[in-house]
Amino acid sequence: SEGLPSPDELKRIFFPKNSKAQLRSPLRHSTQTEVIVLDDSPPIVEVKVKRKVDSVNYDNDGDDCSSRKLGDMERNKAIKTSAQKEAEKERLKQIKEANAIRLVSTDKLHDTILCLESSLHSSEVGQAIQDQFQEKEAEIRSVDHLVKNTIQWRRKCLADWDSSSQSYIPNEQGRIKVVQDKHIGVYFDMQRLVELISKNQLIPTMEQLKHQHKQCQIVMFIEGLQKYYRTRKNLQSKSFQSLVLRGIANTYNDDQRSTSTSKKPRNNKSDQSEWLANGPDRNTLEDIMTTLQFEYRVMIIQTVDCAATASWVASVTANIATGGRESNEILDFCMDGRIRSGADNTDTWLKMLQNIQQCTEAVAKAIVREYPTIYSLYEAYTRCKSTADAEMLLADIEVQRSVITQRDRYVNKAMSKKIYNIIMSGDSRLVIA
Repeated sequence: SEGLPSPDELKRIFFPKNSKAQLRSPLRHSTQTEVIVLDDSPPIVEVKVKRKVDSVNYDNDGDDCSSRKLGDMERNKAIKTSAQKEAEKERLKQIKEANAIRLVSTDKLHDTILCLESSLHSSEVGQAIQDQFQEKEAEIRSVDHLVKNTIQWRRKCLADWDSSSQSYIPNEQGRIKVVQDKHIGVYFDMQRLVELISKNQLIPTMEQLKHQHKQCQIVMFIEGLQKYYRTRKNLQSKSFQSLVLRGIANTYNDDQRSTSTSKKPRNNKSDQSEWLANGPDRNTLEDIMTTLQFEYRVMIIQTVDCAATASWVASVTANIATGGRESNEILDFCMDGRIRSGADNTDTWLKMLQNIQQCTEAVAKAIVREYPTIYSLYEAYTRCKSTADAEMLLADIEVQRSVITQRDRYVNKAMSKKIYNIIMSGDSRLVIA
């Protein structure tokens, strides 16, 4: 081994001080030689430390992400719950508004659609009807119909009636639903009515209208019926006088008088006089209207002129608009208005008397002064010796005038008899006029 470097020198050559190489002892040591192993790999301890740090950082990031997701879910759930509460509150508010009790108002009919047949819409009566509804905010449409001069009513509904809950349920998204009303009107002036009757076409026309609208109530507006009666009566009277004068002239053979009184009617007689003279008489018209009322359930309304017709159409429209809503209520609907209730028995008795036809407030107060309750009047009737005395029991009661203080007026005999029949009569078929 002479001339060879020693082991210490070899260590200095191969393993300088700044090197990471380490000298490892062999697994099996030899007594003669040493094995030198060169290892430049990084220390194992450092690698393990780094892995531990990385795993710790990863776990912390996962916890932060999970907590963040959980917070977002809770926040979204809270927002969703709040939105549901607001939606439910808004729905209940809409139901409450839909079922709110509204007073009868004839001034505004913004939910009503009035459909006039095209010929009626362009006529004088149609223009009067449009003027009548100008300030009522009702929509007026011109429509086509097989029957001339018809009137239809429709309603704009924002809610539907639910019979199970007895309440109105608003439509989805505030949708407006147009509903056809169960009434249909038809307008007749006397000339057209007479022509249809002369041709025997009035009843078939009503049957056709009833067939097209099976579930509808027909409302018939007749304009100028009373004027027709008067005019036709005057024409018949003039015709009779002319015939009498002509007969007298022929009898006495007075040429001058004959020429003056036996003048033939003018050839240029208007068509109006012709249909008036040849039209049906009063009895025929009344028989036809009675048939329409009882067999076809037609409601007949007589009017004087165009203005009165338009006013009646407006009144019927207001009642239909109110009745369409009130028909779904549990209580009965009174079309004539609400019944006033009395403060006590005497006040109620006073209002009952005023409901009798032609019984004014002054007459009712005079009767109440003598008989404060209905039972006191009944006892007075039972004490009378005869029916005639009972009928005239109220005829001696003084009525105080509203302006003049002196008492110089009495309850008349007709009113006294009428009140007696109302209270004491047991005949349900008795007609009290």
